[in-house]
Amino acid sequence: MSKFIKLDRFTIIVTLACDLDCKYCYRHSGKIPQVPRLSPLMIEYLRQLDPEKTQACVLSGGEPLLDWELCRTIFDTLPKGTHKKIMTNGINFTDEIVDYVNKNNVEIWVSHDGDMTEFLRGYDVLRDPETRSKIERINDLTFSCTCTSYNPDPWQCYQQIKKIFNSRDFDFHSTAVYAESTCPELVKDFDYQAYQAGRLQCEIHGLGLTGSNNKPLHYRAGIGSTNLLPNGDIVGQYNCTAKYGTITDSKSTIIQNRNKLGDRSTCDNVDCEYLQIKGLCGKNPRDRTTHSCNIKKIHSNLRKRIEIHNDEI
Repeated sequence: MSKFIKLDRFTIIVTLACDLDCKYCYRHSGKIPQVPRLSPLMIEYLRQLDPEKTQACVLSGGEPLLDWELCRTIFDTLPKGTHKKIMTNGINFTDEIVDYVNKNNVEIWVSHDGDMTEFLRGYDVLRDPETRSKIERINDLTFSCTCTSYNPDPWQCYQQIKKIFNSRDFDFHSTAVYAESTCPELVKDFDYQAYQAGRLQCEIHGLGLTGSNNKPLHYRAGIGSTNLLPNGDIVGQYNCTAKYGTITDSKSTIIQNRNKLGDRSTCDNVDCEYLQIKGLCGKNPRDRTTHSCNIKKIHSNLRKRIEIHNDEI
């Protein structure tokens, strides 16, 4: 019997360093000074994974490509056939990195928010011809858009990206900004009708990742991902100092510790049927609670509408 926790999908936080300062970054809170080094325990854990039962090993940050050597070491340690994914701002691609990810079938998600990218993220990676040419070479490419009050329509964002990045096809994923306490202006007066209509268009055109497409399970959004540090600690998604345990603990222990720390909890709104995550500030402000509830309801309704649409086809 394995001494390690069984995880279908997990995210390794490679670094918390980043060369952008995105307005909606949900890891501004609870940053640790330095991510621990890759431990022998973690190497042992990675080596014993079963590719048939592991949906994805995801590398995130911060900006993971700022520590490419650690990214490569982690991926090279995984058993052959394990699905690999990197979530990146796209700035730091080199020919060496692009060659590696193509050779090793690494799924790449590049964050981009359409015409509002420079405003929301401080830099638009697709406006740089040299960097864009490297991104164009990536085989398995998805652009990931965060919708805010400034860009609530994901279908419009997709069209804006396609106008710039028109040399090839790509996959597209969108979500609404988290109801985070550090970005109230990104939630204020959010146009939920535009968001729902845009998401529906994306779904109908095969760009939604709610399960209506034909891609394997590891491509789909909505699958929970446990967050690991390189030393094997299991930590909170929003607060990396919230340690739930390690990869040698059981799932029940991790869940128990998570609930004790309060990093995830039920909504303070007793009528809420959807929200399971409190605001980062821990006070769960009513306006941002309502925002999260509205987004959850939209996603739930869209799944039902897409099922009807597919049945009609």
